[in-house]
Amino acid sequence: MELTPKARILEQLRLARTAVSGEVLSHQLSMSRVAVWKHVNALRERGYPIAATCAGYALTGEVDLLYPWEFGAREPLVRYFPEIPSTMDEARKLAFAGCPGNTVVVAGRQTRGKGRLDREWESGEGGLFFTLVLRPDLPVLSAFRAMFAASASMARVVEEVCGLPARVKWPNDILVHGKKVCGMLSELHCSGNRVGHVNLGVGLNVNNEPRVENAASLAGLAGRPFLRKRILSAFLDDFLPRVPHLETEDVMGPWRERSDTLGRAVKIASRNEDLFGVARDVDEQGALVVERQDGTMAAITCGDCIHLRPAEQEKST
Repeated sequence: MELTPKARILEQLRLARTAVSGEVLSHQLSMSRVAVWKHVNALRERGYPIAATCAGYALTGEVDLLYPWEFGAREPLVRYFPEIPSTMDEARKLAFAGCPGNTVVVAGRQTRGKGRLDREWESGEGGLFFTLVLRPDLPVLSAFRAMFAASASMARVVEEVCGLPARVKWPNDILVHGKKVCGMLSELHCSGNRVGHVNLGVGLNVNNEPRVENAASLAGLAGRPFLRKRILSAFLDDFLPRVPHLETEDVMGPWRERSDTLGRAVKIASRNEDLFGVARDVDEQGALVVERQDGTMAAITCGDCIHLRPAEQEKST
């Protein structure tokens, strides 16, 4: 898919080592110099540090912006909002209105971000908050595989892009050094016994400062900031090619390899009761298999999974 004018101008400015004249840009992009000038001014208004000199235009620094044109050929599928109540709510409207699969709703910040179990997700400036609308050809009973594949993909991206040792925590968290840096949730719409769409919401603490206990940001852990657009692009590159193969690809194996939950003493908190035991496996339906203290096994499909420290483990016995 052909890049739009703003994307093409930014591409040329980023490739250039010196200022690029309006005449050169006009020739390269097959548009008038007035059109180039208008697009450059629009980019400036949106926060891009573009200097105009006697030699032409120059991009004087890199900025962490999430506009659709930052995502190359994916631009038509990216819906960006500087501020929005919830990307999940917006994605739900778009999905029911018939938006294409792989549409991404991304926000600079959320005022009512959603977490699991109707909790609020803190969504301050500098984090990466998005919802991905998926339309996989899957039976409803296999829809859960999207979440496990996505969490393994994001863990790989955090490790490869940020150099941090990311691990997955059942059912939908990503940890670095035991601190929560990412949470995910999904909404499923069925069409008969097939998936109509799955909306996958992601909240990743990148350059923000989470005020939640036992949470951290990637920047805080690494001691340097990261470009959110690079992380999102890398995630989409890693995850989206897997979506057509979710039913046949080994999804649970890569998740198990990165698991920080398996082998641990855990507490599963639910509305009815708390269950204590050791997490032994995740079965092919995504349930956490927990060995109770009496040696019996339980397959847990929902609830909060809390990793117990040694002192807490002793109290539970």
